[in-house]
Amino acid sequence: MERAISQPLQLNKALKKEGIEKYFNLSCWLWLFAFFILPDAFGFRLGFLFSAKRIMLFVCYAQILINSERYNRFWKCIKSVKYLHIVVILYMFIRLYTGVLRTDMNTFFGEFLDGILVFYLFIYVLKYEISIDQLLKYVYGVFLFLSIYSFFEYSTHINLFAFLNTAKGGLVITTVSRSGSGRVMANCHHPIHFGIYITILFFLSCIDYKNNKINIFFHKPALPLAICAVFFSGSRGPLGIFLFAIFVILCVSSKNQRIIGILIFILSIIFLTLTVAFFINTPFGKNIMRMLTAIIDGIFNTEYSLKYGGEEYLQSTEYREMLFMIFKSNIFNPLLGKGVSYEVNISYNHYWIRSIDNAYIEMYVKLAYPGLIVFCILLISMLIVSIVFAVKTKNKLFIMCALLMIFYAINIWYVALMGTFMYIWMVYAMIFVAYEELKKKNKGEEKCNQNL
Repeated sequence: MERAISQPLQLNKALKKEGIEKYFNLSCWLWLFAFFILPDAFGFRLGFLFSAKRIMLFVCYAQILINSERYNRFWKCIKSVKYLHIVVILYMFIRLYTGVLRTDMNTFFGEFLDGILVFYLFIYVLKYEISIDQLLKYVYGVFLFLSIYSFFEYSTHINLFAFLNTAKGGLVITTVSRSGSGRVMANCHHPIHFGIYITILFFLSCIDYKNNKINIFFHKPALPLAICAVFFSGSRGPLGIFLFAIFVILCVSSKNQRIIGILIFILSIIFLTLTVAFFINTPFGKNIMRMLTAIIDGIFNTEYSLKYGGEEYLQSTEYREMLFMIFKSNIFNPLLGKGVSYEVNISYNHYWIRSIDNAYIEMYVKLAYPGLIVFCILLISMLIVSIVFAVKTKNKLFIMCALLMIFYAINIWYVALMGTFMYIWMVYAMIFVAYEELKKKNKGEEKCNQNL
């Protein structure tokens, strides 16, 4: 009789547990949707910004903290990272004392919420809820959606994501133009941010994780869509870096892919030449020439883009060069930064410096030399870990992540972080989880071979 009663009770407990687990899994997917697609401006302000991605982050963490099994798993995830904690603690300590001394606690909490908590939650989610292969497929889906959407925004000059600007504060605006041409921003803070974001998504879309391959044609529509989306951002830096990245990816790909890549490159040049020749007197044709000549001007310090209305490109190059005077300025303390809320407003050599289009200089202004040095150590450690794991496992995912880190570090030389660093934290989490998976897999294979 007791056994008959206990069986339904056990069944009810099992069903309840299954329902709780399904709800948590759904919460994780909703967080990923908010993280990758919804803009930061979609939310509300109550002391600080409660964006949709932060709200879902809180929901996921709440479910981890109230469940003892998840809580124990989470602490195991934190312990698995080991030596990185030293750099993370040092980085956050600098942000903490800067925030306290400058009475700007967003200096600490902004990175804590959008960086550190994101990093550890991704480790947990990739270990226990969503596989790396599933994440990469989802990333490609996001890439596909945003790159196709970029055609709409470029042609209509309407940013649909602007309608989600419920928190206000200028995080998303309707349209941006340069020399009369539209620039796509989508769900990002700035068109350059969009160009970098698409580049990150494209890199991850080239990883064939199951077959341990780097395949630039893994998803056939990806390459032409990525080129168009980055071009539509109207940002010469991300476009030039992206085009060079394609060449580098082909170099680490198989021989067949290199041959196909060269053929596509030749056909693209022919197609581009014919397109420009046909549309040369239209705004679209001039925009193509302005972007291409601006890249050449940036590399060789020429002025070809002047012919196609590229004066603003020359001004932006000179403006970025002016930023380095900040290191010599007495306005900034080399040991104590101004905090993340500080807005630069300096007159120098006939320029008003009101924005810092270089993430490293921005880091110096906000966190001084201690913050800049630790930030660089963090980037370098991410790169070294990727390379070490690549050598140990011979897995191509780590090679691709190492390349992604390098090109990201180059990109932020020309632009502020603007919320892009959270995606690098995500990549870093994926690297650690993939390494543990492959290590366990190799140990399992060794045991099987010993038994045989």
